[in-house]
Amino acid sequence: MLELRARHNELSSLPASFPPGLQHLLISHNRLISLPDALPATLSRLEVADNSLTSLPANLPARLEILNASDNRLTSLPDALPSRLTSLAVSGNQLTDLPDSLPSGLIELDVSSNQLANLPAPLPSTLQSLNLSGNRLTSLPEGLLSSFSYPHLENLEFGDNPLPDDVLANLAAAEAPPQLAQQSLYEAAAHWLGDAPSALAEWQHFADEPGAQDYARPLRVQERQVPIQCALT
Repeated sequence: MLELRARHNELSSLPASFPPGLQHLLISHNRLISLPDALPATLSRLEVADNSLTSLPANLPARLEILNASDNRLTSLPDALPSRLTSLAVSGNQLTDLPDSLPSGLIELDVSSNQLANLPAPLPSTLQSLNLSGNRLTSLPEGLLSSFSYPHLENLEFGDNPLPDDVLANLAAAEAPPQLAQQSLYEAAAHWLGDAPSALAEWQHFADEPGAQDYARPLRVQERQVPIQCALT
């Protein structure tokens, strides 16, 4: 047996042993409060989302590539995650920090809806998708929007964090040429609206309102980083 699926049941515990050669263990949406310390060494995919786990085994299988432990009660992650891990989803937990070092080949990282105040630096340069939204972050890693530091990053979400205005302003201006950093709201909107004179007229009218220029920041960030999709809210 290569894959064991037992999603959407009422499992409260797991057996001490599993079929030899098991590669995928899919047991999300149950009532598990813990996992065996010794999971099959052959596992490459582990899905345990929407249970009641408070911790993960300290020594996860070395071959693990995909781990989804979202919507549990995790307060921390193992200090050493498997080096082959490419996808890590731990949203909707109670994490206050992440391991000092994340797997160097990580492609997808979702840590949204936790209690993170800081992030390890640097994050893996291989990241393509990063969701940091819904935490307590007051800063972001230096160079996060740089195509040199993170050349593969396509999706970045960091909304619903208490990021101060100066951080948002720095994000908008990071590595932008002077003429881009100084773009007006109307100029930034024109990049996206193109040949839509009536819509542009509305933006031009709004541009004169107090504080309107703040709305140009996310537009400039996205313009500079296309095809990056950067979510501020």
